[in-house]
Amino acid sequence: MLAARSGAPVLPVYVDRVPGPAARLRGERLRVYVGAPLRFDGPDDRRRRDGKAYRRIAEETLRAIYDLKEEHGARKAGKRGCGRAASSSPFPAVRRERG
Repeated sequence: MLAARSGAPVLPVYVDRVPGPAARLRGERLRVYVGAPLRFDGPDDRRRRDGKAYRRIAEETLRAIYDLKEEHGARKAGKRGCGRAASSSPFPAVRRERG
Protein backbone atom coordinates (compact mmCIF):
# COMPACT_ATOMS: atom_id res chain seq x y z
CA MET A 1 0.00 0.00 0.00
CA LEU A 2 1.37 3.38 -1.00
CA ALA A 3 0.44 5.08 2.29
CA ALA A 4 2.34 2.47 4.32
CA ARG A 5 5.45 2.61 2.17
CA SER A 6 5.68 6.37 1.67
CA GLY A 7 4.40 7.66 5.01
CA ALA A 8 2.21 10.15 3.11
CA PRO A 9 -1.00 11.26 4.81
CA VAL A 10 -4.27 9.80 3.53
CA LEU A 11 -7.34 11.98 3.07
CA PRO A 12 -10.58 10.08 3.62
CA VAL A 13 -13.18 11.21 1.07
CA TYR A 14 -16.90 10.42 1.00
CA VAL A 15 -18.88 11.14 -2.17
CA ASP A 16 -22.63 11.49 -1.60
CA ARG A 17 -25.51 12.09 -3.93
CA VAL A 18 -24.03 11.53 -7.35
CA PRO A 19 -26.67 13.09 -9.60
CA GLY A 20 -27.77 11.33 -12.76
CA PRO A 21 -27.62 13.00 -16.18
CA ALA A 22 -31.10 14.57 -15.93
CA ALA A 23 -30.38 15.88 -12.43
CA ARG A 24 -27.13 17.43 -13.63
CA LEU A 25 -29.04 19.26 -16.35
CA ARG A 26 -31.31 20.65 -13.61
CA GLY A 27 -28.22 21.92 -11.78
CA GLU A 28 -27.98 19.37 -8.96
CA ARG A 29 -24.51 19.21 -7.49
CA LEU A 30 -22.22 16.42 -6.47
CA ARG A 31 -21.56 16.35 -2.70
CA VAL A 32 -18.03 15.52 -1.58
CA TYR A 33 -16.85 15.47 2.05
CA VAL A 34 -13.13 15.40 2.92
CA GLY A 35 -11.97 14.28 6.37
CA ALA A 36 -8.90 15.07 8.42
CA PRO A 37 -5.60 13.55 7.17
CA LEU A 38 -4.66 10.13 8.53
CA ARG A 39 -1.03 9.16 9.11
CA PHE A 40 0.26 5.62 9.20
CA ASP A 41 3.85 6.00 10.28
CA GLY A 42 3.86 4.19 13.61
CA PRO A 43 6.87 2.08 14.60
CA ASP A 44 5.21 -1.19 13.51
CA ASP A 45 4.36 0.27 10.09
CA ARG A 46 8.00 1.16 9.35
CA ARG A 47 9.43 -2.21 10.42
CA ARG A 48 6.85 -4.68 9.15
CA ARG A 49 5.13 -4.63 5.79
CA ASP A 50 2.90 -7.66 6.21
CA GLY A 51 -0.75 -8.33 5.54
CA LYS A 52 -1.78 -7.32 9.07
CA ALA A 53 -0.26 -3.85 8.73
CA TYR A 54 -1.93 -3.29 5.36
CA ARG A 55 -5.25 -4.60 6.66
CA ARG A 56 -5.08 -2.25 9.67
CA ILE A 57 -4.42 0.73 7.40
CA ALA A 58 -7.30 -0.24 5.12
CA GLU A 59 -9.66 -0.67 8.10
CA GLU A 60 -8.72 2.68 9.62
CA THR A 61 -9.16 4.43 6.27
CA LEU A 62 -12.57 2.81 5.75
CA ARG A 63 -13.58 3.70 9.32
CA ALA A 64 -12.78 7.36 8.61
CA ILE A 65 -14.87 7.24 5.42
CA TYR A 66 -17.78 5.61 7.28
CA ASP A 67 -17.47 8.32 9.95
CA LEU A 68 -17.83 10.99 7.26
CA LYS A 69 -20.89 9.21 5.90
CA GLU A 70 -22.44 8.91 9.37
CA GLU A 71 -21.66 12.54 10.22
CA HIS A 72 -23.25 13.92 7.08
CA GLY A 73 -25.98 11.27 6.99
CA ALA A 74 -26.99 12.28 10.53
CA ARG A 75 -27.57 15.84 9.34
CA LYS A 76 -29.89 14.53 6.65
CA ALA A 77 -31.57 12.14 9.11
CA GLY A 78 -33.32 14.99 10.87
CA LYS A 79 -34.86 16.09 7.59
CA ARG A 80 -35.62 12.80 5.87
CA GLY A 81 -35.38 10.13 8.55
CA CYS A 82 -32.36 8.41 7.02
CA GLY A 83 -28.83 7.82 8.23
CA ARG A 84 -26.95 4.99 9.84
CA ALA A 85 -26.42 4.39 13.54
CA ALA A 86 -22.84 5.01 14.67
CA SER A 87 -22.66 1.63 16.40
CA SER A 88 -23.49 -0.31 13.23
CA SER A 89 -20.00 -0.05 11.72
CA PRO A 90 -17.57 -2.95 12.23
CA PHE A 91 -14.51 -0.69 12.37
CA PRO A 92 -12.88 0.76 15.52
CA ALA A 93 -12.24 4.45 16.09
CA VAL A 94 -9.48 6.12 14.05
CA ARG A 95 -6.82 8.59 15.12
CA ARG A 96 -6.86 11.79 13.09
CA GLU A 97 -4.22 14.41 12.53
CA ARG A 98 -5.32 17.87 13.54
CA GLY A 99 -3.80 20.86 12.09
